[in-house]
Amino acid sequence: MPDCSRVIAISRRANHREKALQRFYGTSLDEILGRQQPDALILSGINTHACIRTTAIDAYQRDWPVVLALDCIDSYDKQHHEISLKYMGEKLATVLTNAEIRAALAAAHHPSGNAR
Repeated sequence: MPDCSRVIAISRRANHREKALQRFYGTSLDEILGRQQPDALILSGINTHACIRTTAIDAYQRDWPVVLALDCIDSYDKQHHEISLKYMGEKLATVLTNAEIRAALAAAHHPSGNAR
């Protein structure tokens, strides 16, 4: 798991393109991330095999650590969902549940072990 001491939230609406399958193409997301310098990108959404996968690959190719929020990712095609999760988890992302993400964020913000 990447260090998660620096977390920012980026609205989908601010970077939305109606026909794009991923969040980097035709948006200012790369510039925003470059300015903000988050420790990792936590991805959530629908269509694991399309939008999530292409965004994860693009983030990985730009050297951003990628975390997939397992409880917040799904698809209408369960077979492609599972195949995509397996591929991304083995090749380019860390797959964590929401509880694991919350624990990592709490540990990063309270490194002495005094997470609230």
